This record gives sequence, structure tokens and C-alpha cells, in this order.
Amino acid sequence: MTEITIIIPVYNAEKTLKKCLDSVKKQDYKNYEVVIVDDCSTDSSLSIAKGYGYKLIRLKKNSGSGKARNIGAKEAKTKLIAFTDSDCILPNDWLSRVIKNLKNKKVHFVCGGYSGSEGGSFLEKYAFHELLIRRKNLPKFVKTFPSNNFACYKDIFLKEKGFPVSKNYFAEDLEFGLEIGRRYKILWDKNIGVKHHFHKKIKKYLKQQYKFARDTMLLYLRKPYFRKIKTYQEDKNKFVIFYTALIVLNIFGLLFFSKLIYLLPFLLLILLLFDFNFLNYIYKKEGILFLIKSSGVLLMRNVSWGLGMTIGMFRFFVL
Repeated sequence: MTEITIIIPVYNAEKTLKKCLDSVKKQDYKNYEVVIVDDCSTDSSLSIAKGYGYKLIRLKKNSGSGKARNIGAKEAKTKLIAFTDSDCILPNDWLSRVIKNLKNKKVHFVCGGYSGSEGGSFLEKYAFHELLIRRKNLPKFVKTFPSNNFACYKDIFLKEKGFPVSKNYFAEDLEFGLEIGRRYKILWDKNIGVKHHFHKKIKKYLKQQYKFARDTMLLYLRKPYFRKIKTYQEDKNKFVIFYTALIVLNIFGLLFFSKLIYLLPFLLLILLLFDFNFLNYIYKKEGILFLIKSSGVLLMRNVSWGLGMTIGMFRFFVL
């Protein structure tokens, strides 16, 4: 009897889907089924998926990954369901470890992070390192989980009505995870990390960071009780946004008050000190040039966060 279903939402993933599905086929645990939900892709994703013989559902219109995951869960025929994304590559023992964890009656959800970047560009490695450090000291049981690497009991998932359904909402996994963390035990297994295709281009990366910050702010304003729940998004980020805003204002103010130039190095130093642990790790791991480039990306990311949070507040209070 099939014990677990792997659910994979897909949208225009022709560049990454084959590696993802190849890693599914290589699982050392074989008693599983796969449900692929194609979210109305316009590239060759559908034809790639058909070549693997897994159950394939094609949505009539693009509806977002949340709805795709929910539909996949309803179609599963097993008690256990596991989720990954089309740009992730699973380790061979992913399913066997997931099932072993869920056999613990005290565990309702099991999740993991990233084990590496599939690409070797600067930005891809930077994004992996940044998340790795943020999640380095997570406890055994956590309060939320990433949507691209988790598993649970199907009946619990359906009882909780799955992910919020909204096409352009970028905090659906955070919202669902925080709701789950209030009522169920979520185990963090650092040994089930997946490889990931991170963004190669800075524009796409910053756009992603902006949208996540915008929708996270909206979420916390709509459901303020979530603010008390600790996640791997550190409390210091509030100060990071504040000092980034001061730097931006300082740079703008140089147009009118040239003496503000003397304040800029001080503000930049404070900002970098907030991320000292990460930057020190980067220096030891990748060297001085990588460190310098990472400092620039950190500043741009923080600006994106600040702008996203501002727009999120504007949408909540004004629109």
C-alpha cells in the first residue's frame, strides 16, 4: 500500500523541473506516489512532467502556488503528504527520513531547509549562505516551516484548509505555517535539506525580497497576534530596516546638506555590525571580494525590505 504522496506545484519551470523529478525517482524509499499540479504553464513544463508518468493535474488558469498545493493535497490517496517545489532537488533519503520522523506520535509536521545552491553564481551562493546562517541555530521544534520542504498528515492539512489562496500573495507559506505552529508540533530536521535554484539576477532577487516584505507586513497587520511568534526572521531586522532608512535619507539629504557625508560612514558601519556574524562567516567561507559584494547586496536587500514594508502598511491603512 502506498504510504506517502509527493506534491509538486509547477509554473513555467522548464529549466529546473527535470532535475527535480529525477531526484524524486532516485528516492531510496519507493512506496510513494506523485501528484504534479501544473498552474497553467506557458512553457514546456507540461510536456516534461508527462514524460515521468506521474499523476498530472493542469489548472485552467494561473492561480498561484497555494491553490496548486491545496488541489494536490486533495488528490492524494495516502495518509501522509510531502511538499517540494519544481526548483528543488531532493536528497536520496528525503522520503525515508520524513516518514521516520512522522512515525513519532508527537510530531505532526516535519520540515527542513536548504542543503546547497544548485547554481554557482555569486548571487546564488550569497542567497544560500544568508538563509543558512539565519536558520543555523533553530531548535528541534519550530513555529513555522518553508513550503518547499515539509510533510504532514493529510487529514490535518485538509482540516486546516491548506494554504491561503491568492495569486499574487507572497506570504502564504508564512501565514499557513504560523497558524499550524499555534496548534501542532513542527519538527525541524536539518538532515533533509534540499538543493535549490536561487535567483541569478539581482533584479529578480530584490523584487522577491520586496514582495515578501510587503505581504509579511500586511499579514502582521491583519493578524497582529502573529507578531509574538518567533521565527527565523530575526528581531534585529526591525533595526536593520530603521538604519537602512536613515542611510537612504542621508544619501538623499546630501543634495541639500553636503556635511551629511560625514554621517554616512557611521551609519554604514552600524548597519554592517547588525550582520556581523553573517559577514564574518562569508569572509571565512568565500573571501574578501565576496564579502565586499555581499555588503552591497545586503544594503540593497534592506532597502527592498523597507520599501516593501512601507507599501504593505499603505495598502492596509489606505487602500
